[in-house]
Amino acid sequence: VTSLTNFSSRGNDFEGCEVDPASTKLFIDDKEVELVASAKTQGATDFTHTLDAPFETNSEHTFRIELVDTLGNIVGTESGIVKAPIFGILTPDLQASGINTSNPGFIWRVIQNGAFIQESLADTELNLAGELADENFADPALIGPATGPGIVAGPLLEFEIPSVINLNQLGGDSAGNFPDDLQMPGVPGLNFIADGASAEIVTFVEFPAGFNTVGVNSDDGFRMEAGPLDQPESRELLGEFDAPRGASDSIFVFNVIEAGVYPIRVIWTNGAGGASIEIFSIKEDGTKVLFNDLENGGLKAYRGAGGAPFVITAISTAANGDVSLTWNSRPGQSYAVLAKDNLDETDISLWDELDDSIQSQGDSTTIVVSSEAVNFLTKTGKIFFRVRKQE
Repeated sequence: VTSLTNFSSRGNDFEGCEVDPASTKLFIDDKEVELVASAKTQGATDFTHTLDAPFETNSEHTFRIELVDTLGNIVGTESGIVKAPIFGILTPDLQASGINTSNPGFIWRVIQNGAFIQESLADTELNLAGELADENFADPALIGPATGPGIVAGPLLEFEIPSVINLNQLGGDSAGNFPDDLQMPGVPGLNFIADGASAEIVTFVEFPAGFNTVGVNSDDGFRMEAGPLDQPESRELLGEFDAPRGASDSIFVFNVIEAGVYPIRVIWTNGAGGASIEIFSIKEDGTKVLFNDLENGGLKAYRGAGGAPFVITAISTAANGDVSLTWNSRPGQSYAVLAKDNLDETDISLWDELDDSIQSQGDSTTIVVSSEAVNFLTKTGKIFFRVRKQE
């Protein structure tokens, strides 16, 4: 098998024997299939079979080819087992909805602390969750291509990048495939180094149906997944490199069952030394083009999963007096909930803060305020709530 969809072989004439292309046969899984022969060149005939549908990922199949001469004799056979490559599959249920196409680009969330050098992508996930480093030295004023200074998002510093991911700790350098690297937002950190940096990149990419070839050039490791940002167990692994390296490519292929916009999450890590990352697709002619480089035919990428406003969307009271509160949220963001029994109080600092470290549950977050807390806070028989993003 020479690709995900083609099987090819070659037959050669030899002394006293001339291959008959029309009589030569190919069997896949014991079933004869169509075989297309090329024009004979210097006694060599190339045979190709195009699969009706790609083999399933990582599946095994038998093959047997019977080479027949012009006298009708089988002059050679070859058989064996082929194993289809492993590739990701994006099913329609993984698509995003309500995409805000007026916000192109990527969300870049970063942490940097040279005291903690991650040795694996598992360490990177812990670092992004704030479980390794006590302090984030990423520089909020080092904007690079971002729309503005970084804001605190839990243990991370968040930037919005409206252009492409071709980032380097040394802006203007040319690590990887694309020249004129953009300054990596937040890195080097306030400690003037890039060691111990980890980042989470979130975007929503418009993929065509069929097999897509994508690449990540990174220094050091990375992992790319597709699917629900708030459901790690439901995401589809597309590609990864789990070791230190200089700026190098990892190329991978995945099958998109239905064209659409899919959530993409990439984690990146830097141990020490150089720090860079590029995210790109590869066209049929082999040209590499960065995600969201629309002038050169790049795939469209959006940094927002919709224009839903930051509002309380539901509030209900249970029979025991507990109050459930739901609001539109953003993955990675933390929130505070405040309460007051009088809307006339416009000074927010005088509202009662119920919880100042509520972690986002994804696109929507719900908490329950106990009846005891409600009764304690109100003297008027009424209670009002506010939800505040934590910076």
